[in-house]
Amino acid sequence: TSSSHLTDAWSSDNTITASWSGATDGSGTSGVAGYDLSWLERSWHTPSCIVDTGDLITTSLPLRDSSGWYLHLTTIDNADNCANEVLHLGPFKIDTTPPVPFIQGTVITTGFSLSWNATDEGSGLAAVGPYDVQYRIDSGTWLSWLTATADTSRTWTNVDPAKIYSFRCRARDALGQVSGWSTERTFATTEVR
Repeated sequence: TSSSHLTDAWSSDNTITASWSGATDGSGTSGVAGYDLSWLERSWHTPSCIVDTGDLITTSLPLRDSSGWYLHLTTIDNADNCANEVLHLGPFKIDTTPPVPFIQGTVITTGFSLSWNATDEGSGLAAVGPYDVQYRIDSGTWLSWLTATADTSRTWTNVDPAKIYSFRCRARDALGQVSGWSTERTFATTEVR
């Protein structure tokens, strides 16, 4: 079992703690020497039958983002016999990377037509309100326009042709990891119709 992660569920914690119990070698035999364990990105594994630990708990090294980490474990006795059964625990889904946002826009008669989106290779975008969009006029302070919105496009109207408008967005994934701000999309004064 794992005390730190659920199987088949995304987590931003890239170290997994697992424990096990119940290994025996029968009466009158050499006894349990320890365990061969491996963290791999595949659901099966043939053990090398080399004792890695005598403990009944392990914590993985930091694992890279993946939708399929498994712990493979088998028992080895003091006569170097490897158990016929290999135990498999997983999949564990690791996502430590926030989404990658982008914004684009075009000039229309009444202002700007903007759209934004993001990609996320792991847990996916948040189901509710994954986007924040900000704007600034000329070189002023960035101000919130849309917060925690599911919208991926909007029109900005009532443009002052003497001003320069910039927009940027960020996104959050299903684990709540928030990206940095996207590259800004700026509309120069000369673009306004």
